[in-house]
Parts: sequence; structure tokens; C-alpha cells
Amino acid sequence: MKRIFAFGAALSLSASVFATDVQLVVEKVDNQGVVAGNTYRIYAQLPSAQHSLHAVWGDSQNPISIHSTAPFYQNEMGAHNSSAIHPNVTALYPALKYDSYITLGYSDAIDNTVWDIGFDFSNFNNGGDVNSSNGAWFLLPDDEKCSPNSANLVLIAQLTTTGTATGTLNLQGKDASKNAWKEVALTFSTDDAKTFGCTDQTAMNFVPAANFNDGSCAYRNDEVAETEVIGFVVATWSVFPNPVKDQLIHIQFNEAVESSKLSLEILDMSGKRVAMHELSRGNWSAPNRVTIEQNLAAGSYQIVLTKDGKPETKTLVVAK
Repeated sequence: MKRIFAFGAALSLSASVFATDVQLVVEKVDNQGVVAGNTYRIYAQLPSAQHSLHAVWGDSQNPISIHSTAPFYQNEMGAHNSSAIHPNVTALYPALKYDSYITLGYSDAIDNTVWDIGFDFSNFNNGGDVNSSNGAWFLLPDDEKCSPNSANLVLIAQLTTTGTATGTLNLQGKDASKNAWKEVALTFSTDDAKTFGCTDQTAMNFVPAANFNDGSCAYRNDEVAETEVIGFVVATWSVFPNPVKDQLIHIQFNEAVESSKLSLEILDMSGKRVAMHELSRGNWSAPNRVTIEQNLAAGSYQIVLTKDGKPETKTLVVAK
């Protein structure tokens, strides 16, 4: 009864107006070959940061579907929604991270409050389609995940497949004036998948291969960074992206560093070392940038960069 009431509250938009500038965007995720095929994330792109998304829904006049030309990858420890993606488990079983699921805002199990009603996900859990003409997955309107990220995106599904995935979805939420809106028959295809990243060449973390700006651009004046003498150069450094959402951590210096070797430690908030890296020139992805790959559970960490016995610490947040 509680879920039925919540479902009714989430969908009580009888006075809603049709939105004309909401669309679906597909991100191609680097799954590093951990699972077969490609992994994609499907987002709703909203018109502004003040808009919100509350539900993905289907009815008899506007049914919804998600289909693939090959089966969806379904991890044996996963489920039909993102509530089964536990960061502590993905650290031990990385393939779970690329499970196929539906969601609304949440990419893992932490504080996950996504509900669904009116679906039979048994086919999807065996690699098949998602269909409904009388159901929804949704959040209560006051959930913080109803709000978009810095690129005005809200995650609504992750799909891994060796084929091409397509879908037709209906969305609803509220606009900047708190008026209800809805959009029907939005479509997506993974053939149109984008590479997310910073597309601004003036940013420290410019990604040449990116063709969709995900709001992650970092600039030298984004933070008041400390300085440290490294070799014969006074170098200012920062960590990006921060929060980090995948396994790549970039250390950016404001100028080339005259050093062939640096050491970097990652400590959890109790002070326990969780990783140690000796940063030889093989780690440098640009003249003034070091890139390391480290799978960390969600949380806060300290990154300690040391040269000639002189440590300097910055905080890193991991949000998966």
C-alpha cells in the first residue's frame, strides 16, 4: 500500500504541461574489457539546473520499452535496478559495476531510494527487454537525486550489451517554477553514444576524444592551491576530477615538473594507506599531468604527494 501511495504521489501530474527541450543522451563508458561488449549510460538532459526529474513511466497510450539486438549483460550478483551495485562488492568483483539496470539518479546502492511498480523484470534479468504499458520507476519529489548534475543530466539506466540498444521512454518532473512537466516518446540509440569529458581546450583536464561536455572542466583558479618546490620548479598541483567517478585520478601541475620520480600515497580517513604509487615518467599522460588508475570505494581520501621527503596533502572524494 505504501508503494502504491508513493507511486500515485509521484505521478500526480494531471495538470502537467509537455516539455519541449528535454532529451535523452547516451554515454559510452569504458568498461576496460572487464565484461563483453560495450557499457552505456542513458541520461535525461534537463533544460536547467532548477528542473527536476521524478519518474520514468509508461501507460496504455504511451508504452515504454528498452531493447537490444543482443542480450543485455546481467551479473549474477546484480538486480534490475542500481540498488544491487554495492561499492564494497564491486571492489572485489569489478564485473558487477557494469551490470545492466534501471535507475533514477543513483548509480549504486548507497542511500538508494529508487522504486518501481507495474513492471515484470524477469525477462530483463535474463538479458531481455524492458516493457511496460502500466508502470514506472521513480523517486519521491523531495529526493536530492531528482536534481541534475553539473551538466543538467539525471541517470536513468545503465546497459551493457554486445549489440545495439534502443529505447522509447516517457519522463516527468518539475520545472524551475515548480510546475509539473512531462515528455512522451523520447527515444535513444547506443549508435549515437557520446564520449563524455571536458571539451574546453583551455581547461586543465581537456579530453581531446570527448564530444560531450560533462561539466567536469577544471581550471587553475578553481581552487586556491598550495605550492611546493619540486626539483628546480615551484609547481602548483591539483587533483581532478574531484569527486572522481571512475578509476582514473589525474594530478595536474600548473607547469612542467623537473622531476623524474615522485611518490604518491592514498590514505583513507582513518590514516590507513590504501595505495602507493611511484610516479615515474611512464605515468605522465601530458607534460604536466600524471594519471594513475586506482579502484577506490566511495568515500573521502587523502592524497599525499612527496618529493625529497617533503609531503603535501589534498583531499579526494570518490563518488560512484
